[in-house]
Amino acid sequence: MSDARYLPATRTKVRSLRLGRLSVRSADDRELGKLLGFLIDSRDGHLCSLVVEVSQPTLQQVELPMVPLCLDSNAHALRLISRDLPSMQRFEPDTVSEIEEEDLWVPLFDHAA
Repeated sequence: MSDARYLPATRTKVRSLRLGRLSVRSADDRELGKLLGFLIDSRDGHLCSLVVEVSQPTLQQVELPMVPLCLDSNAHALRLISRDLPSMQRFEPDTVSEIEEEDLWVPLFDHAA
């Protein structure tokens, strides 16, 4: 995605919780991988994908299209709400530039949700 910018999860937090390498889990509580970051559309500032480190079949980074999620702070995990797992594609970090601090003008998660 050429119009996207990468935001490492280590540079994000929700309220007082630093996200870092949260577990990314399916709706049935199966671990899909560890959160590495987010791809943000540089045109409108919206999240478009999660970047997740998976170990199946080998250790690699994949792009998980943005789907409805919930934050489970007790389990330190992001959980997909839908049982349908979207297709993930290999993510190449060199193809996307990292977001700069001055680019961040919108909250990642709506606190009202």
